[in-house]
Amino acid sequence: MKKIILPLILFFSFAANAQTKPMPTSCPDMQQKLQLIKKSFSTLQTFKKDLLPGSTYQYATSLSICGVMGEMEVFGNETEIIFKFRDKDFKDDDGKLTTAFVNNFRKAVKAVFGSNYTETNGKEDDEMWGESAYYEYTLNENAFPSIRIDFPFAADICWITFHYEK
Repeated sequence: MKKIILPLILFFSFAANAQTKPMPTSCPDMQQKLQLIKKSFSTLQTFKKDLLPGSTYQYATSLSICGVMGEMEVFGNETEIIFKFRDKDFKDDDGKLTTAFVNNFRKAVKAVFGSNYTETNGKEDDEMWGESAYYEYTLNENAFPSIRIDFPFAADICWITFHYEK
């Protein structure tokens, strides 16, 4: 019995490590995915009218970026689409791959949204009043980046968030 258990433990430990891949620095279809999100806002506004005010809803989406499926959370007048890059699936020990991903994402946002957003450093007045769209890349207390875009042409606040969870 012991002869069977040891090889199984070794097999599963190697299999678990083999499934982890490096954090992607770019995705060939990132601009196309951002275009789909941009085009879906009129549908999203119609969909939100049917929801109960003051409630929070969570949905799985069919949108994926770099192979990561998005999760949509609707609460009040706000919508958040979250793409979570988890440490069990992706590795970025020194943060360089995440930085490269952020830079490529920034280029894709500029290509898709053009002048429809303004890049700031997360100034509170921009977020509070929605004066302009913004892109924010900050390291929070858990040391993973959150990238947000706010769309001024949508009736409600709506953003896309990317997380790399260690």
